[in-house]
Amino acid sequence: MKDFALKALEQIETSAGKGIWDAHWGCAVIAGALLVEEDLIGEEAKPMVRDLLGEILKAKPGFEGKGDGVRACLPRDRFGARFLSELAPKAAVATEIGHDVIYPAYVMTALARFRIAPWESLADQLALLVQKVKASGPGWITVNGENQARALVEVDSPAVADAWEVFASFDRPKPMESGDMQLGHLLTHGHAIGMAKAWAGPELFRDLDLAFRKRLHGLRLATQDQRDKSPLPRRKLDPRAKEYWRLVASLGDMHGHAFKYAYSFLDLRKGHPSEDDLWAFGRIVWPDMELP
Repeated sequence: MKDFALKALEQIETSAGKGIWDAHWGCAVIAGALLVEEDLIGEEAKPMVRDLLGEILKAKPGFEGKGDGVRACLPRDRFGARFLSELAPKAAVATEIGHDVIYPAYVMTALARFRIAPWESLADQLALLVQKVKASGPGWITVNGENQARALVEVDSPAVADAWEVFASFDRPKPMESGDMQLGHLLTHGHAIGMAKAWAGPELFRDLDLAFRKRLHGLRLATQDQRDKSPLPRRKLDPRAKEYWRLVASLGDMHGHAFKYAYSFLDLRKGHPSEDDLWAFGRIVWPDMELP
């Protein structure tokens, strides 16, 4: 799976100069590679995940023509210092559903797990990507069918002790989640902050947690203003099983989130989710679609 991870890192590097969203595909490939590498999914599911990742490499932007260049490698501490110079300032400000920390978390995890030497141009482009995400602002929240940019400056909860519990106990109406995927990103954002413990110092970690809690509070306030409170679908989905990946093949990967959601879920639950966990996870995958 190392080849997949390396291609994903190259795609994230390439995407940074074009905008802030195409890096989702590189992160999706890293998530899928980690699901296989860390044995978080069943043996019958692994070939399906490999095939799906191969389709992403063929079809999505930024994967073409890579892998044959000469890289100027960097020591890992210098690599980290480069993107941290963009991430750490004002890290307590909530930005774009947490992608300021999600992208670096995936890059650093891939480098460490697959023993890939970081390189200079990747450091520069990851720093640029973080800079662009932070400059983009808080993002928007879907309320009554409108995408609203809301100030996210207040908190109403203590520091997060368990990112999974925060996600599992949080609820949103279906029209809101179908519009902005904020509940799903509470899962990936909270997970990414946990992943960052390996390289974020205590002060940065506290700031990232504060930004996360500001978003939580903003989502609670937005839900109060939502008129249509139709609930999210109740269904039990297990990404360890091949049936889940058949759904990914038939219904789509949700801009790569079917991989990222699955990795965050199974990594946080240590690969052994409970029945209640499977129901909680099922809320965020294809919430506006009927499952076959």
